[in-house]
Amino acid sequence: MSTAESVAQYTVVLCGDSTVGKTSLWCALQHLPIPESPSNTPVAGESVECEYRVCLSTGDWITLKVVDTGGAEKYQTFTLHRYRYGSCVVFVYAINNETSFTDIPKWVRESHRAGFLESGFASFLIGNKTDVDERSVFQSSQHALARQMQLTDSFETSAKYQPDQVRAVFDTIADMLHSRSKAVLGT
Repeated sequence: MSTAESVAQYTVVLCGDSTVGKTSLWCALQHLPIPESPSNTPVAGESVECEYRVCLSTGDWITLKVVDTGGAEKYQTFTLHRYRYGSCVVFVYAINNETSFTDIPKWVRESHRAGFLESGFASFLIGNKTDVDERSVFQSSQHALARQMQLTDSFETSAKYQPDQVRAVFDTIADMLHSRSKAVLGT
């Protein structure tokens, strides 16, 4: 199999409050500049998708289709529709914004209402903006919430200053998704 072929594709839906950096994560994956303000984002007010190709440790190439709601999360029917086509959901909060963290259970409940998490799909938590000086949410709280909400795993990063780490996080997510998929299929 050539490196141009993907053996699988998984859709990753980014969810969370506005201004937590979902679009910045999306931009980091695409090697695009990080917007300085929410109004300057390349996707303000609309959903966008990007394809991120990953070579796994097994040598398999897979594609992650990453969906950024681009501020459209305020339209609940839109977000519910996106969940239905996802392979996993990544809940994003800003480590300097406690409200965005305490809203994560709301996003998890919404994904349950859409029937997403009951389907056994993976779910992850990313604390973004580790580059800021004032931290409102600590890793111990993040890990505790991930366990409480029964999320697959949790990570911290800075889309603005650590784009390689953002890609490493999504590489890990890709590897976990592919391993789970192979286990379910028995391959």
